[in-house]
Order: sequence, then C-alpha cells, then structure tokens
Amino acid sequence: MNNYAFLFTVIIILAISHMSQAQQQPPATQPGKCMVQGLTPPQFETIDRRVLVRPAYKTYEAVPAEYRTVDVRIMVKPASKKYVYVPAEYETMVEMVAVKDAATVVELVPPTFDTLYETIETRPPTARWEYRYPPGDCKSEDPRDCLVLQYVERPGSYLKIPSLKQRTSAGFRTTPGTGDSIRIEKQRLVKEARVEEVQIPAEYITIQRQELVRDAYVREVEVPAQYRLEQVQVLKDPGGQPVWEEVDCRLTEYNELPITFEEGSAALSPSATSVLRSEILPLMRQRPSLQVEIAAHTDSRGKAAQNLLLSQKRAEAIVNWLVAQGIPPERLIAKGFGETRLKNHCAEGVKCTELEHAQNRRVEWRVVPYLPE
Repeated sequence: MNNYAFLFTVIIILAISHMSQAQQQPPATQPGKCMVQGLTPPQFETIDRRVLVRPAYKTYEAVPAEYRTVDVRIMVKPASKKYVYVPAEYETMVEMVAVKDAATVVELVPPTFDTLYETIETRPPTARWEYRYPPGDCKSEDPRDCLVLQYVERPGSYLKIPSLKQRTSAGFRTTPGTGDSIRIEKQRLVKEARVEEVQIPAEYITIQRQELVRDAYVREVEVPAQYRLEQVQVLKDPGGQPVWEEVDCRLTEYNELPITFEEGSAALSPSATSVLRSEILPLMRQRPSLQVEIAAHTDSRGKAAQNLLLSQKRAEAIVNWLVAQGIPPERLIAKGFGETRLKNHCAEGVKCTELEHAQNRRVEWRVVPYLPE
C-alpha cells in the first residue's frame, strides 16, 4: 500500500469515528486493499398490472334471409284446336310473374366510444438525506470537508394509458324490401278453328324461383372487455443501510480517464463513451453500494470562471451518461475543478507547450465513501 492510499484509509477511519461513536468499524482486510463505506441500493420488484382499455358491451348482428330455389313450370300457350281451312284466332296478353319474394332490409347502427386516459404510477417517489458538494470552490484541501447534508427528493414515474368508454349503444333499423318479378306474354284463344278440327298441344316453359324459407332477423352479440398488462415497479426495500466494501486502494485515489473533449465543448464523443463503458460502468453495476466521484480539470488558458464552469459541465455530462445507462444519480458526484489543480508548472501566464497543457486537461474518477448521516 502506498503512502497516499494509507493516508486516505486513516482519514476515512478517523472521520467515521468522529461523526458517530456508534458507527461500526470496518473489518480487517488484506494488505493492498481498502475498506470503503457504501449504502445498500434500493430494491424494486416488477409486477404485472391489469388495466381495462375497453369495457364489455352489447352489439347486434344481422342474419340475412334464407331462400331456396324451385323450378316452376308455366304454361305459355294452352292446348287448342285448329281446322284445316280456318285456323283459330288468338289474342296476346302480358302478365307479371313474381320470381322473388320481398324481404326485410336491416341497417345496423354501431356503438360509439370516447377515449379516456388513466395515469398509473410505475415507480413511486423516494426521498433521503444525502451529502452533496455545495456550489463554488472548496477552500479545504480535502473536498469532503465542504460536504453539506441535503434532503433530496426523487420524483416517481408515471404512465398515461388510453382506454375506451362506451358513449352510445349499438342499434339497428329495418325497412320493408321489394321482391323481383318478370314480364311474360301469353296468348288467349279468341276464336275456335272451323271445318276440320285439329288438336294443338299446350306449350310450357320452366323458370327458377327463389322462395323465402326464413326472413332476415337481428341477434344480440356480447363483446367481451379488453385488458392490457403493464409492468410497473414497486419499492421492495428502500436500502440505504451502511455496508463496508473491500476495494483496491488505487480506486480510492484519483484515476485518470483517457477522455478528451472538443475545445470549449462538454459533449461526449463515441470514444469517450467507449472508455466509460469499459472502465467505470462495469464497476458501478457489479458493486451497487459504491459511490463514485467524477472530477474534470482544464488548463490555465482562458478565464478561470469559464474554465470552472466548463469543467463542471464536462463532469456532469459523464454523470448524466452513466445515469442514462441505469446507474442511480445518488451514487454519482460530479465535480469540476477548472484550473485549480494543475499537474505541472503551466499556470496562467506561463508559456508551455501543447503537450504540457494537455496534461492539465484531464478527467479523473475515484471511489468515495458515503459519510454517515
């Protein structure tokens, strides 16, 4: 264990002893390892919630009329007699014959619905006391001396779900229909033949007629309600219990990240997110009780106030990216130091090379303990 790690471990132990006599002491650990106090994370349980999106209702269904086809034999010319010398005389008549009976016409009126919205809670709000760095520069060499206790509220999450409410019921209207008929010409005997009587047979035709077997009617149909399953999270264990974590002592010191930003920008590049995904994100996911500080620095060029603001934005950009990956924000501390912690002699007004200035433009991180409340 180097001198810095040993000193950091001693400071942690003295601070814990000074702030709470009842605080449990860290257990013994192996050489080269350090004990850091963390907090157990909150535990959530995902449950399925059944939400009504459309109520059950009644509607109507039209059942069409049923027909059967029958053959109808119609006489178009009756039997008659004729004489050799004087033929019979006929008169042509027109007659309308029904070929399809009239049926009732049914018109359906569908139900109408209104859209309602129901808001459900998918994650309850939480609140807790946390130690935070106040805005501005810390006058102490140890930033933890400037920590203040704040009551932090975390808002809950809500989901707005649309659903249907029946406004009017279904109905129907009926009107009488019309059948079909055809025009048939018939011959009527006017005068018998005279002299020699000759028998003339009748003539017939066969047509197809649709005969009504069952009239159209309406029957009631039950439409079942529709539901939707939504997954919501409920708080199972609020966590926040102190726990000692054994870590490599090097993680309690500032470790530099190979991350660079465009001049005057706090936007993360794809290479920067790749570094965070490989170097910090696995530790945060595997050790959910640890708290990490992100420290950003600038060189001495430009105004000190602008450099301090830029470094704070860069540290917050890294914290926001980790939060977007699912890390709780209370486990992260963003701190911008601007040009207050230069690694070399390149202070304001001192002529230095680009490589020397680049040594001061850096991003660092370390594991920090949760201080007892």
